[in-house]
Amino acid sequence: MVDIWAAFRRSARLGAVVMLLTVALSLLAGLAYRKRFAGSKPVVLRGWWRSLIVPSIVVSLGIGLEFRLLDDTVKSIAEALGFEDFGQRYGTPRWGCSAPALARSSPGRCRSAS
Repeated sequence: MVDIWAAFRRSARLGAVVMLLTVALSLLAGLAYRKRFAGSKPVVLRGWWRSLIVPSIVVSLGIGLEFRLLDDTVKSIAEALGFEDFGQRYGTPRWGCSAPALARSSPGRCRSAS
């Protein structure tokens, strides 16, 4: 039997520790602009910024890739089942075209994926 509440408590404790560390490092990075203190050198400051920003960028790129793979899979299944029109009417925007109306209004800007 799995103890879900023990796992939840451990996860909540870990989340609290990460939150406190993030707040502390962000506060110190912000104070580096106002006062000099030990560890406020630009190299250390940039390292703190990167450690706060880069993980979110990597996660968002991964989520975008997963949705693109899911979209391609759904389209290929629909086409295999005989719904050829489904792949052209629905899906995530490609090549900077966010809607079919945009593709019709500015055909030079919107390129097809092929």
